[in-house]
Amino acid sequence: MKRIFIAINLPEEVKESLVSFQDQWPDLPANWTKKENLHITLQFLGNVSDKELEKVIEKLTSAGKNHASFEGTLRNIVYGPTKSRPSMVWAFAEKSSSLAALQKD
Repeated sequence: MKRIFIAINLPEEVKESLVSFQDQWPDLPANWTKKENLHITLQFLGNVSDKELEKVIEKLTSAGKNHASFEGTLRNIVYGPTKSRPSMVWAFAEKSSSLAALQKD
């Protein structure tokens, strides 16, 4: 079993911009993600077997062919979660019909 999520890799310049926040807040007790791991999460699948993963890859390959490249805008950076000791940082994107359609597929 593998812990799987579906994500979009970010362009290098976006990753650089997000990493710069780490330099601005060096004492923030957060779990900073390495630059190469920054992404937009579309769906968390949880634990998936190798056989199930093959099906997921087939469906993703098919869905990807139905969508063109698109641009998006990151709007907010949030520190949380608010219900426990904050330790994570998230960047939220502006709503996008292209991103929503891709996520739905």
